[in-house]
Amino acid sequence: MIAGPSGAGKDTLIALALTAFAEEPRLRLARRVVTRPMSGHEDHDSVSEETFVALERERAFALSWRAHGLGYGIRHDEFACGNDGVRDASRDVVMANVSRTVIMEGRRLVSDSKVVLITASGETLKTRILARGREPADGSRISRQGLDDLVRAQADLVIENTGTPAQGAMPLIRFLLKLLDRA
Repeated sequence: MIAGPSGAGKDTLIALALTAFAEEPRLRLARRVVTRPMSGHEDHDSVSEETFVALERERAFALSWRAHGLGYGIRHDEFACGNDGVRDASRDVVMANVSRTVIMEGRRLVSDSKVVLITASGETLKTRILARGREPADGSRISRQGLDDLVRAQADLVIENTGTPAQGAMPLIRFLLKLLDRA
């Protein structure tokens, strides 16, 4: 599971890792369901709020959460576990971009899961968020430092993503290599 605050560069580092492992069939990214229209910023399944609520009611998601007025979910098969929460027998390495609020639930569902926290300084986060031009400048997206501290304590890898994207991606790529060697 990959988590971190808005503006930390999670999507960028995930994309670089996927590019580095383009020929590796055992690595994939869990596709998210989001109550936001499709955009060039994120590849996801877009659904209405009503559909999302229905999917939650039907227990279609292994993990679901709310953030910044949107619903996010990852279906059971995408999270490598069946509807009963049992881990798939496959030894694929599945990256899942999740909220810091669902880390414990994710670990419960997949006991051998790993947590990567991608973060950056408050000023870097603010600069990146403002550069997107699609989020509020009121600081609401970077006001969850306590959550970062909690995840940091549980993380198997912490990436302080303050350099170039390539520099930030290298620790993630090395970590994934170790996981693939064990798979």
